[in-house]
Amino acid sequence: MPRPPSNAHRLPTPLRRGIKTRSINHHAHNLVSTAGNLGVKRASRLADAVQKAVRDDDAEGLGPAVTDLLDALDGALAELPKLDDEASAA
Repeated sequence: MPRPPSNAHRLPTPLRRGIKTRSINHHAHNLVSTAGNLGVKRASRLADAVQKAVRDDDAEGLGPAVTDLLDALDGALAELPKLDDEASAA
């Protein structure tokens, strides 16, 4: 199955248009625990970094933190078919 296209390239424009950091923080907060529960630890750590950037009002760090998180989530999604294949083979 081909890797889904990344949405990370779309991030800077919405951020410049003023997406509310409250919404970003809310979704990042949910991802910290959800990704952690699923064992996607890198995404969980990166979601925590997004929350930190929001808390610290770090506008320059927020964009790269969200981009890194989106890339990690893209990578995790790309692994799902492999997990399904492994489960079917067991």
